[in-house]
Amino acid sequence: ADWSRSLLMLRILRLARIMRAIKLRQGFDAFQDLLHSQANSLYVSFLTSLGQLLILNHWMACAWFGVRWLHPNDNWVVKSGMDQNYWTHQYLMCMLWSFCQLGVGESPLQPTNETEMVLNCVIAFRSLITSATLISTMSNLIAGLRSLREDEATQFRLLRRFLAQNSIPHEVSHKVTQFLQHQFAKSQKARSSDLRVPLLDLLSRPLFRELQFERHRTSLCKLPVLKALLEAPDIQALEVMHSTSNSLCQLVAAAQDIIFLSGSHASSSYLKLSGTLTYYDDAGAIEVDNRCWVAEACLWTPWIHMGEFEAKEVSDLLCLDADCFCEALSKTGSTQQAASAYAMEFLAAMQKSGRWTDIFVDHDLNSVDGEAESPKMDLPLPGFCGGFCPRLVRKRPHAPRLQSILPDESDEPDLS
Repeated sequence: ADWSRSLLMLRILRLARIMRAIKLRQGFDAFQDLLHSQANSLYVSFLTSLGQLLILNHWMACAWFGVRWLHPNDNWVVKSGMDQNYWTHQYLMCMLWSFCQLGVGESPLQPTNETEMVLNCVIAFRSLITSATLISTMSNLIAGLRSLREDEATQFRLLRRFLAQNSIPHEVSHKVTQFLQHQFAKSQKARSSDLRVPLLDLLSRPLFRELQFERHRTSLCKLPVLKALLEAPDIQALEVMHSTSNSLCQLVAAAQDIIFLSGSHASSSYLKLSGTLTYYDDAGAIEVDNRCWVAEACLWTPWIHMGEFEAKEVSDLLCLDADCFCEALSKTGSTQQAASAYAMEFLAAMQKSGRWTDIFVDHDLNSVDGEAESPKMDLPLPGFCGGFCPRLVRKRPHAPRLQSILPDESDEPDLS
């Protein structure tokens, strides 16, 4: 009867421990997903290992104290004279006994009957395996934290040596170091949008394009033409929308970096993701927000930048290549016509405003009549043709006129 009661109690304890371990593991995995830093993840793993060790010792202490109920008159509690002590003293003595089973000391509490001896042997064997596993895990975590710190210190030591040996001015050295510190810290965070996930290489190309589109869906929908196409999409339009993700790339600008200059050819449009960006033109300085694309006009017509675009601090931008974007929209007739109509409306609205700028925004653009006339302006804008996006319809360049380097017969000097 005593053995059956002992086995029953051990099964109940084991079942309770398994259920608790499952819940703790699920909670730990959910919490790990919220962390975006490798160092923080290692710290949490280290603290979790310590917590697992304490929980294990707690269950061992409870089992050691609970085994006395099987022999009320002959057990280690009665023999050691602890039956009259407070529960706090009894619990601490049991915890001390459980830590001694890990091999960190000799326990003053010894078994007095066969049941306690069996439990002592089982716990000692289990503690041998568990302690070795936990100690190995904790050692690896500590080594990982040390490796992260040493790697950072080594790289920046090499950077300082490189800057010193090449006599880089202090102002430039400080700017480079500050930017690299920001980038290094960002590279340690999983929330970086350019994080390399090797598992994504297994995706098919259409599914990867769809994933990339959904990743930047909010940013792309700030272009009214794409937002309108997504309101009533068909299979072809969706495929074209997914293809537009190939024209996107993410840029990082350091403080005081010039993204484009006034008078330069515009080949990409930009959207602010984070940081502080300022646009300068004849009207003054304007701090750019993330509500509209900068230089959107280059998506619809050949465009020259009308101002300067500068980063005031380390900033993240989304870059949309105009040629790739227009090529994607030209894959189907419906998207070509929608892009062409919107391009005409956009350029007509800009002409109506009378202000040429890279940050043009017209909140009434969606209400512009689709029968709007083709805008007439001095900028090199090809006309609408065959439903194509105006930017895609380029005029064939005229052949250059060749001039003869030989003098004309009428211009020959008279030698007579």
